Amino acid sequence: MESESPNSFELLNFLRSSKDPLKPFDFLDVLPYYSAVSSYLFSFLKGKELASRIWIPGGPMIIKRGSKLPQFFVSEIASLAESWEGFFRLRAHHLGEVKHRLNDVQRKAWEYFPPRKLADYFYATNGEGKDRPIERIFIDIDRGKGITTEQARRVTQALLVAIKEDENFRGLVGDFTTFVMWTGSSFHIYIFPKKRLNHSFYEKYLSYSRTTPSLFNILNRLIARVRKETDVPIIGGHEKGEGRIVIDPSQTPGGKLARCPFSLHMKDAKTVDGVALPLSESMLAEEGITNYLQQQTVKDVLERLEEWISNLPQFERE
Repeated sequence: MESESPNSFELLNFLRSSKDPLKPFDFLDVLPYYSAVSSYLFSFLKGKELASRIWIPGGPMIIKRGSKLPQFFVSEIASLAESWEGFFRLRAHHLGEVKHRLNDVQRKAWEYFPPRKLADYFYATNGEGKDRPIERIFIDIDRGKGITTEQARRVTQALLVAIKEDENFRGLVGDFTTFVMWTGSSFHIYIFPKKRLNHSFYEKYLSYSRTTPSLFNILNRLIARVRKETDVPIIGGHEKGEGRIVIDPSQTPGGKLARCPFSLHMKDAKTVDGVALPLSESMLAEEGITNYLQQQTVKDVLERLEEWISNLPQFERE
């Protein structure tokens, strides 16, 4: 447990007791929830610039991120719990009416997560900016229309085993640990090398091209093995495809974004249809676990938050 602030526990308990944790003050506001869970994400998001994707009813989604705005970090969003009741109640008003009463962190939080809008909680996977060293390899198991969550689970499990058993991969990466997350709809796999990798590692060994596949490409080899073992239609890359799973590592390089643990997952601008949850590998191995994961509401997650937090990785890096 990372949070030591009594106020973060007060906010968490307040949300747990609310009829709807996303409307704790009788209007839609995802920021209190994200502030409460961020108190437990210091290790996972340390040094990572945060981002959001704001859902606009009838309009385009808007990305807010540290490459274009003042950078926002996990310690800052968690610090909102220090004066949570006064600040979050102010968000019932329009920003122009109360802006003079806000500090810099509160103003940033308002821009990244405006009240009365649903928003995904993202972060810069390996930091904002190009040519950043790779601290974590991120693989999205993107489930296309017609592919079940159970098929996605089997592919994720098989891919995880393939990664661990691939001696050539370990020879290139060195010692590493792995982590699996339910996105609210499918799965993400993380690989945490003990030593940071040069930014060129992605282009040389992970970047996927169907037209000119590299003989050295790790992804090609892993996909071929998993396709054979699961009999599920699988391709590499980042283009979505109906009736297949896309194994996509393209959000690994510097300047790319990944979904934070406990981020909401949206069906549309008015509907939350899932929550991103850290999993143990034993959970991933359970047949039928996806039915349970799909049923988890924000209130359910908050009630068992300590159990979900225990599945987050512990980092050891030179």
